[in-house]
Parts: sequence; C-alpha cells; structure tokens
Amino acid sequence: MLDIFGFENFVLNQFEQLCINFVNEKLHNLYISSVFGAEKKEMEREGLQIDLVLPAMKVLDVLKLMDGTQPLGIFQIVADKSGGTNLGGADINKQTKQLYDLLMKNHEKVNADIFKKQGKNMSTKFLISHSAKDVIYDSKNFIERNSDSMSDSLNQLLLNKSDETVK
Repeated sequence: MLDIFGFENFVLNQFEQLCINFVNEKLHNLYISSVFGAEKKEMEREGLQIDLVLPAMKVLDVLKLMDGTQPLGIFQIVADKSGGTNLGGADINKQTKQLYDLLMKNHEKVNADIFKKQGKNMSTKFLISHSAKDVIYDSKNFIERNSDSMSDSLNQLLLNKSDETVK
C-alpha cells in the first residue's frame, strides 16, 4: 500500500514533488516485493508448490522512467542539464527548454503509457502516471532547484559572521 500521505500532487508540482513522489514509488515497490517474498516463504514452509510470481507492476515502469539508464531517466537528464552553473534569466529559460525537449525526446514515445506532454508548444509541463495517481509537473525550475550551489549573498553572510562556528 502506497504511503498516500507522503505522495504529493498540487496545483503546481515542481522538482521537490517529483523527488517526494519518487521516494514513495520506491517505498511502494519495496512493500510489494516484501509482501510477495513473505507470502512465498510462508507457502514453502507449508509445503505448497505454487509458483508465486511478482506481477508486472506500473511502479517498476515509473521507477525506470525516473531513475533508469536506457533511456536516461528524468533525474539523470536533470543532473546532466544542471551542470552546477549559476545562470541568469535568459540562459535559464534556454536551459529549461533544452531540458524539456530532452525529456520529451527520451520518454514521450518510449514511455507513452506513463509519460505525456502537457499543454501547447511553449509548455514546460509533463504528466507522469504514478501508481497512486496522475501528476502534472512543471519542469520550469528543475535546473535551479537541483543545484548544489549556494548564492553569493548567502556565502558572504555566513563568512562575515563573528561566530566562529557559523563562519
């Protein structure tokens, strides 16, 4: 059973919701695998000769879409596009468009049953059909929100503090 309380679906779903929903998909997969494993052991202990096979599950397709390698998953594409650079306005818009185009190129046809383009030509939105429900994500700020860098103003603020621990 999926942890529905941890699953997020808002009017505007961004990178953070994608990460939270990814973890919930992982938990869902772990739970199902554990339950089937326990049932299989119980049947063996009782001497039942039933070939219990884990059914094909949507969660596995969603996990491959998000974290797979063939084609590159969403997280790898975002990481590759993020590249650790601190870009300004127009460059961010250009990178967002490139990111979105790459997501579409890699997944729109290959994963058509769980990944769909949303909106018109200039849209940055896509839908993932999760185990719990469909969620529309906006890739507009994925690159900035995936960045590991701190802003210069925050760095300066911390460096100029008189407290040695903070400094």
